[in-house]
Amino acid sequence: MVPLLACSLGLIGFVVALSMGPDWGWLDARTLGSGLVGLALLAFWAVIDAGGAERGKRFMDLRMLANPRIRAVSLATFFFGFASISYFGTNGIFLHANPDKTGYGFALSPLMIAIVLAAASVLSLVSSLLTARALAAFGERATLVFAGLLLAGGFAVMIAAHASLAGYCVGFAMFNLSLGMYQAGTRSLSVEGVPLEETSTAAGLNELALSVGIAVGAAVVRLLSSSSAESGRITEGGLVSIWGVLAVAALVAAAASARYPKRQPAEVRA
Repeated sequence: MVPLLACSLGLIGFVVALSMGPDWGWLDARTLGSGLVGLALLAFWAVIDAGGAERGKRFMDLRMLANPRIRAVSLATFFFGFASISYFGTNGIFLHANPDKTGYGFALSPLMIAIVLAAASVLSLVSSLLTARALAAFGERATLVFAGLLLAGGFAVMIAAHASLAGYCVGFAMFNLSLGMYQAGTRSLSVEGVPLEETSTAAGLNELALSVGIAVGAAVVRLLSSSSAESGRITEGGLVSIWGVLAVAALVAAAASARYPKRQPAEVRA
């Protein structure tokens, strides 16, 4: 219970400081207090769960990160979550924005935005179903690296072609293809190469990395939105900065994926 509370409250404190810093002020006591307390609690949790405490008293066995495969997948998952799921709110804002008032967007209705998301979700589903074949045909490392490059490429297309609905949708399609691919790939690889009794812990560690990445990514997007807002609206330059930062995060995910150890010839997939 103690490690769980330390992790949860620490993450809340850190994300609150990161999100509210532009509004409160970076040197405000609330920002500094929540940030420092959050980091202290996260450090306390890491010491407990990475130390020699009894198994039943841990929230998550961080010693599993000593495994190069688990470490590489967890780091990649963090940055994939940072670069992808944290963007969905901004996507809706962009599509709904009236170009006559903001200089960007397509003034889509909520129904049309839902249709775009539904169509994009089909792409995620298809890519996730094909990921197992890609892993077998091209290898785990190449597949995850490609997912990261595809995600970064999607944001690059959004930056270059966001004045056109068709161009933006091409970028968003690339985004969703990568989303399905990395979600299926990282979840599969997070439990590979660990003893059967540790698969649930390995899967939990991967989900924790994803959740933390999403939370931190959303806070960074909020920070960028706040710092570039004019008249209560995010500027076009602010949107470009968000796409750029998320593209960099996707490239970091690809770089982390490149650290995934190659399968040895004698190894056989379970």
